[in-house]
Amino acid sequence: MTTEKSLVTREQGFDIMPIEFLKQQTRQLEELYKGLMQEGTDYGKVPGTDKPTLFKSGAELLRLRARLDPKFAVDSSGTDLVMGIFCYQVTCDLYRDGEHIGAGVGSCNSLESKYRYRWVFESALPKGIDKTTLPSKKFQSKGRWYVTYRIENENPQDLANTILKMAKKRAFVDAILTVTGASRIFTQDIEDMVDEVPTTEETKPSPQEQPKSEKPKAQPKAQEEGKEESQAEPSDVQPEMLGFIDKMWLREQLNILQGKKLSAWTNRNFLSYLNNITGQQSEKVADAVKLLNKEQAEALVLRVREAVELA
Repeated sequence: MTTEKSLVTREQGFDIMPIEFLKQQTRQLEELYKGLMQEGTDYGKVPGTDKPTLFKSGAELLRLRARLDPKFAVDSSGTDLVMGIFCYQVTCDLYRDGEHIGAGVGSCNSLESKYRYRWVFESALPKGIDKTTLPSKKFQSKGRWYVTYRIENENPQDLANTILKMAKKRAFVDAILTVTGASRIFTQDIEDMVDEVPTTEETKPSPQEQPKSEKPKAQPKAQEEGKEESQAEPSDVQPEMLGFIDKMWLREQLNILQGKKLSAWTNRNFLSYLNNITGQQSEKVADAVKLLNKEQAEALVLRVREAVELA
């Protein structure tokens, strides 16, 4: 007796999420963004970008809403303590009730511009260094122009913990954006991606930028033609310092930005942004600025200057 075997084919179907469910999820995401999240605390709008950037506190709200639990794995194989190089690759896995939902990655190293270099006045330059070989930037304070120079950070070891936390934050935000679908509204934290390496060419201020209140001292003509902006630390100006930042300079820059009607730079939003950096809740901008460490202050000054230039 012959037994016939028939080949049965079964059409494989995809488990596709219904459109209505996707619409509902999208509406809930919009409601969370517009109804609960606060600009300057949970997200920020960087001038010149299309999407708001998601801060860690905003990512935490999205994590709570989606009932996600993060677990981090750190790879420090690129770190060389002898050479003073710190490199961390972090993977953030997200779980819900023990089930793996998705992951994100982030890295940070001491060779990034914001950690590798720092900006100093001429008086703080190491002995024997030729300042003409250094990248430089000008800024104006109280009607005078000053020059700062970029030099290598001689103590990258001091930043090891900061670099590790930054890599962890980048991985966490990346994972949240990927799993929740929030990247349709937010982008990754742009302030971490800004190239802070300045041009080596100096741009002299135009005649309109020159302070009108100062009267030039009488000098020989030849000496007057070769006159440049002050390259020394403004010791005679005696700025009122908020930690590492000149209070008058910061006020002038914020006035410029607010004059351009950039909502992200109102006092309230700027204060929220500072509180996000320091991890504390200050009620005044001055108090929040005082809490910044040296590296945070330098990064903030660069960001404010770049925002003014973009405005």
